[in-house]
Parts: sequence; C-alpha cells; structure tokens
Amino acid sequence: MEQKETSATLQNEWMGFNANIGTLYTFFENLDKTADKLDLDRKKAIVEQITTIFGNDPDFTEEKLFGAIPSIDDLEVFPDIRKDASYKDIIGIFQGTEFEDMFNEWGNLHPHKSQKFARVVLSLYGNPPMSGIILRKSMFIMLLTFLEVLIETIHVNHQLLQGFSKDEARKIANKNMKGNWEEKLNKLDKAGIPNSISSLYRDEILGIIGRRNLFVHNDGVVDDKYLSYHAKKHGNNLKEGELLVVSTNYLRRALNVIFTYGFLLCQSHWRTNDINEKMQNDQIDHLFINSFDENRFSLILELSEKIHVLGLPENFNHRILANRAIAFRELENHEEVNSIIAELKSLKHDWQIDVAIFTLEKNYTALRRKLLEEKEKHDIRRIAHWPLFNTIKNEPWFKMAFTQKNKVNLPNSRKKH
Repeated sequence: MEQKETSATLQNEWMGFNANIGTLYTFFENLDKTADKLDLDRKKAIVEQITTIFGNDPDFTEEKLFGAIPSIDDLEVFPDIRKDASYKDIIGIFQGTEFEDMFNEWGNLHPHKSQKFARVVLSLYGNPPMSGIILRKSMFIMLLTFLEVLIETIHVNHQLLQGFSKDEARKIANKNMKGNWEEKLNKLDKAGIPNSISSLYRDEILGIIGRRNLFVHNDGVVDDKYLSYHAKKHGNNLKEGELLVVSTNYLRRALNVIFTYGFLLCQSHWRTNDINEKMQNDQIDHLFINSFDENRFSLILELSEKIHVLGLPENFNHRILANRAIAFRELENHEEVNSIIAELKSLKHDWQIDVAIFTLEKNYTALRRKLLEEKEKHDIRRIAHWPLFNTIKNEPWFKMAFTQKNKVNLPNSRKKH
C-alpha cells in the first residue's frame, strides 16, 4: 500500500473511533435529561394519581412507594425490597384475609376509585419507572460492542497495510478475533500494538466484560460463575441471586476506560505506520479542547494520566500535563493544581508552559508581560483557544495581548485637477 493510501486508511480509522466514542459519550451525558426525567415524571404521575384516590400527603406516598430505591448515580445492586422491614410488614398486611375483606368493602363503597387504583397498580407493574436503569444497561453492552468492532477494524486495517486484499485481511482479522476476551487482547500484538499499550487496563476491562456477559446471558442476576471470577471486585459483598445494575458512576468509569484504551490503540497504530506526527498531535490537541468544551474533566484526567505510553515529544507532554492541571482547576482541586505547577517549574520547558504557570498561579502581571514578549517572536494567536484562558478570556487586557498590529499601506492617490 502506498504512503498516501496508508495515511488515508489510518486517518479514517482514527476519525471513525473519535466519532463513534464521541456519540456514545454524548448519549451518556444526556441520559439524565431523557430517561431519568421520564422516570421522574412517571413517578410524579403515579403519586398524583394515588394521592387523588386516597387524599393523602404526596410526599408520604412518594416515600412509601419509591423511598427504598437509592439514586441511580451510585446504585450497583438493585435493592430487594422483600428484605426491607417496612415492606415486609406491608406484604404481611396485604396477604392477610382481614385486608382482603377491608379492601373489598372499600371497593364496594367506592367502585370508581377502586377501578382507578387497580389501573394505577397494573400500570406500575407493567411499566415501572426504570427507563434510566434499562438504558444504562443497554449503553453499557453497546460500549463493549464498540470496543470489539474497533479492535477488529484495527486488525483488518493492519493487514491491508501489509498488502493483503480486503477479503484476505478480513479472514486474518476474524482468526485473530477468535477466543475469549483475554485472548483477543493478547493478540493485539498481531496488529502491531505494543504490549505496553495492549496490557493497559487489562484487569479492569476483563471485569467490565464479565459484567456485560452477566447482563447478556443472565439478565444481570449474579450466579456462581460470576462470583468465582469477580467477587473480589465487589469486596466479596455480592451474593448469588442479587441483581446487578449499571450506576451512573460505573458507566462513566467504563466509558473513560474504553475511550482512553481505544484512543491509545488508534494513536499507536497510526504512529507506528505513518510519519505525519503533526497531524497526529493536532488530533490529540483537538480532542482535549473538545473534551474541555464538553466539561469532560474525568476523561481529560484519565487521558492525561496514560498518554505518556505513546512516547510523545517532550514539549507536547508538558502541554498535556498543563491540561491536566486545568482539569483539576475546573474541579476546584487546588492541591493537585499546585502540585502540577511545581512539577512544571522543575522541568526544562518552553514559553507556552511559562504562560500556563503564570495563568494557573493567577500571576496576571507576569502573564501579560510574557505574552507581549513572546508576541515579538511567535504568532501567539495559535494558543488563544487554549482552555487555560477560559477564566480570563473576556478581560480587555487579555484580548489586547492577542491583537496583531499590522501596518496598512494605503495606495498612493493622485489628486485630480
């Protein structure tokens, strides 16, 4: 394959990864605005209907119906309400003949209300407010499918780069994709991915895959097989028969791991087979800027922690470290920001890192002086978009620092007599 075609293949591989994982991340970020809002509206509607029927306090009704279910943000195991003492008492009452006689008597006195109540109960059982839980589980499964497709794509492209036809490349890729997930990860060396990268996150990815398989094959219900492999990951607190779910925090962690792992696979594959380092670095820069625009600070921290395995130029690594400090600044973790500033100062760095240090330290007098000094030597406008400056970008003195002074030569004009 010629170099031009090689570059195009690897650029398309990168763009495909970036577009697909970006879409998944956007979907995740909108779950609370879609599924969770639907669930909340559904709960409110049910509470309102029951309140109308019985005339009791809405807050009391909501607490009794949904109080035992914690926030989906941290929920790992769906609670078994049968073990809740208050629900046991309620179930005991429901099962008694005294309640049945009382309810029948109430139904005879209030036939319209009893029919309305029956419809609410049937609706609650037939369509419970669990859209958020179901969608998180579906997205979690989709995330692993994305990783599998990405690895297969890398295998196919690698064989194309070696000169094989598309059919031959697919056959070789299919062979490399056979076996369990541990075998698939081990065979990444056949696509030219070094072990220093393919082995990253190994245990965590296998744990994520184990949970995915439990959802696919056993609907999330914990069994002996799952416990034998993954009990330690849950602090040995998990029991057979419990129902695992995907919390917001767990899904975010899985997304960040798969995103970072896929990022490293694609960048490594690209850099091994193509010499266009400027474009590769520019794409990383754009990815970080976009992540800042979307407030994906946990992702930025994950990427910046692992990116060193790519062996990037020293100055570029310094900029990544500065980006890490910016993410911590946005998260108001001042201790980490100060630690990174100290690390940057200890490194032999260029003027851009001086600018970063002054900005992070809020030493704006030194920053302004530095910008004016470097303005005489470089086109400093190329760093104007850096999220580093988000806190001061609207300051008049800052805008003036990036204003380019150009002399305008007016054409000679002749007066007409």
